[in-house]
Amino acid sequence: MNINNATLKNRAKANIKKDFWTAFAACVVASLATIIASALSTASSTITTMSTMMETDISFSVLLSPLSSVAFIVNLLLSGTLMVGSAVFFLNLANGVEARVENVFSQFRHHWGNTFVMGLLITIFTMLWSFLFIIPGIIASLSYFAAPYILAEHPEIKASEAIKMSKEMMNGHKKELFLLNLSFIGWFLLGIITLGIAYIYVMPYMQATMAEFFNEISGNNYEKAMQNNAMPEDNATETPEAQF
Repeated sequence: MNINNATLKNRAKANIKKDFWTAFAACVVASLATIIASALSTASSTITTMSTMMETDISFSVLLSPLSSVAFIVNLLLSGTLMVGSAVFFLNLANGVEARVENVFSQFRHHWGNTFVMGLLITIFTMLWSFLFIIPGIIASLSYFAAPYILAEHPEIKASEAIKMSKEMMNGHKKELFLLNLSFIGWFLLGIITLGIAYIYVMPYMQATMAEFFNEISGNNYEKAMQNNAMPEDNATETPEAQF
């Protein structure tokens, strides 16, 4: 199956055009864990630096330095759940269902534990592969791409099973996803040049495109991946990438 990036992007543009500012707000809310973690980490670093420069009592710095650890924990506790909530929003947008910012918080009430485990497992697995070399880490992260979308559509599925299904669904599609991500580099450079202003558009644009990508690959492989022994027909022969 050949996936046309231009087609995916055109669909994404049409989707966010329906309600751009809601899509942007959903992206900001979905980034809440990262924003909070970054703020805590920055505060910890700033306080430590100021204490050193001013030669103040080191105990004050030591007291607040654990903020960096708190930042990591906050990110870990929230990121998986917000990731799945974001997938809910953008899948709704892609599928013509009413998409609301509240969708981003949809997993906290009944599915926080499962989505937390998903985020934790993906973080651990990606880090372990990254210890070998950066390329295995990238391949692993591409393999886990579909897991949040799978849980968004089927929250009853266990986190470990969603990750397994994601790896099966991504067989033969990791290169396509990598190239799709690569196609946004120009937008991110524009974001840097415009001091972040361009990100207002690129954030929802990219997320909407990723939802379209998932819909494209799930159309052929989703039902097969739902079965424990399923493998996509066009990838019956295992490749070295399959271990990810």
